[in-house]
Amino acid sequence: FFFVPMSVPDCSVDVLASINARIAGSATDGDATRDEIFGGRKKYLKTGAPLPFEGHTVMEVVSVEQLDALAHVDELLVQPLGALGLLERFGFVAPEHYHITTMDLINQKHRAGLAGYDAVAARVAAAAQGFVRDLAGRVMLSGHVEGLRTWGGRYIVLAVELDAHSQELCVQVRRQLNEHLMACVPEYSCVYGPAWAGAYTPHITLAYGLDGIPADKHEAYLAVLAKAADAFRGDPIQYSFGAVYAFSDMDHFVVPPAPSDGK
Repeated sequence: FFFVPMSVPDCSVDVLASINARIAGSATDGDATRDEIFGGRKKYLKTGAPLPFEGHTVMEVVSVEQLDALAHVDELLVQPLGALGLLERFGFVAPEHYHITTMDLINQKHRAGLAGYDAVAARVAAAAQGFVRDLAGRVMLSGHVEGLRTWGGRYIVLAVELDAHSQELCVQVRRQLNEHLMACVPEYSCVYGPAWAGAYTPHITLAYGLDGIPADKHEAYLAVLAKAADAFRGDPIQYSFGAVYAFSDMDHFVVPPAPSDGK
């Protein structure tokens, strides 16, 4: 199998119970629901090659030394999925690229609604860099691994639960960053908008689905996740608000050049 170093994760649902509840939905949407749960992601070809998808995000790289749970991914997920013949259907994040996103900034899904998107995105990244740099050493977030979460064949993630103070702090910083970006780049108001509440669901993506899960492997796949879920729970974690990264697809990300005007 091969490693997928980076993506911008999105939402997830509880392992097993929530998935089975959704599968057991109404007969009218049963097929669509199954495809949503077990289908592969849309940002990769079935060969595993990433489709172009670019943007900017704020995140922090999380090391195996920093979070012990990450040391057990091979034992609890990679090997069992390999034994089921499902490993080729996932791209597992390389250990050196585990990360936790604190705020997605802008990406190509906003291109259609933004005239001059490339210039706007560059200004957003520069403004965000100035804001995040000013936070250095002042915002630390603490919590613990809540457990394993999944969106079927699309993502496998570690859900992180922050303590109440850290959760509220991160929400406030996200809202302040959004306000800062709208003030510096007026066009940014179409991304989150002035009424955005800044809701935050922290997680560390472990794997991205490249292809759907075959119907005859659904139950075995869910059983692997359910067995692993208890093991991925309880480890403490602390991280900063992170740094601004630019990405060109789900495999490549870099820290963009610092803005010349310091903001």
